[in-house]
Amino acid sequence: MLRRFFLVAFFACLPVASRAEEEPVSALLWLRCIQSGDNHFERCSEMFQSKEFTVSDRAGGFYYRSLTYLEQKNYDQAIADLTSAIALRPDFSRAYSTRGKAYAQKGLSDPAIADFTKVIALDPNASDVYYRRGLSLALKGVYDQAINDFSKAITLSPEDEKLYEVRAEVYKHTKLFDLAIADFTKAIAFNPDNVGLYENRGICYGRVGRYDEAIADFTAAIERKPDDFVAYNNRGGTYVLMERYSRAVEDYDKSIAINPKDGRAYFHRGVARFKQHRDEPAIADLTMAIALRPDDPAPYRARAHIYAEKNLYDPAIADAAKLIALTPNDGDAYLQRAAIYEKLKQRDDAIDDYRRALSLKPDSNDAKDGLKRLNATL
Repeated sequence: MLRRFFLVAFFACLPVASRAEEEPVSALLWLRCIQSGDNHFERCSEMFQSKEFTVSDRAGGFYYRSLTYLEQKNYDQAIADLTSAIALRPDFSRAYSTRGKAYAQKGLSDPAIADFTKVIALDPNASDVYYRRGLSLALKGVYDQAINDFSKAITLSPEDEKLYEVRAEVYKHTKLFDLAIADFTKAIAFNPDNVGLYENRGICYGRVGRYDEAIADFTAAIERKPDDFVAYNNRGGTYVLMERYSRAVEDYDKSIAINPKDGRAYFHRGVARFKQHRDEPAIADLTMAIALRPDDPAPYRARAHIYAEKNLYDPAIADAAKLIALTPNDGDAYLQRAAIYEKLKQRDDAIDDYRRALSLKPDSNDAKDGLKRLNATL
């Protein structure tokens, strides 16, 4: 999720001029040439190789042609042109900045960061470049440095809502929820109609146990976007944490009505119904969740638990086996099946699963106790 958020943020960045740079004559010339008719791209490209143009304008020609390549998503050719522009003008900060963006769009964080660092050396007050470098650092997982860059950008542009949002996303990802809440709150002050800000702040409130405030934020998101099934899911999840299961089910009902293909909503409604001691509707929901998301282990785990509680051991074992197939390194999956085998007095099978669980979770008291009980029956 975090990677997707930062990629979207990055691709929204457009090349911008450094305040320290003047617009070269090549900008207007390229625009006029490229708009003068069809099939003029090559002629316009050749024009800027003429010795009649200054070095600055030739560099500008490469730069503006790179923008055309970027529009075509031809990132390799754009990078080649920007590199040519930089060779002609080593202080061409826009070329470094745009090449950094092209590298980032190719998933090459290191050269992108190097180019943005060069821009900052040329113009230490380029707040947007701190933002871009912060995005690349976040995508690379260097979160402390990303936060530093976003903080510097905020110092330079304190009215820019997106800077608080991206820093909040990193705080959220690194589980610094109180700091994330503070930044989401600042972003909301600038943009009170941004549904995503309420949803993300609501998630953070939930993580720190401030459930009433989480409910308020998810409700605010729903008020602004009544068909937001994600907000209904999140509010339903918060009601589950508050043990208000009827309200949770109501929200999952609304979510499913909006998006009947969302297997996660069926899963969570199944869990809420189980908490209400409504086993059959819970099983039905979990079965639907599995049909929609057959590779999601969570519904198998939950349904196996319900089947075992109802003494329906064959389907419980079948679900536990599927769970193990999906998560072969999950010690808890083996523990779950071992407990079922133990109830069935299938001693050897239970011992095998407890041993496997212990190999995956060496500190598991449940596995140790299970083996102790079964060994005592010899």
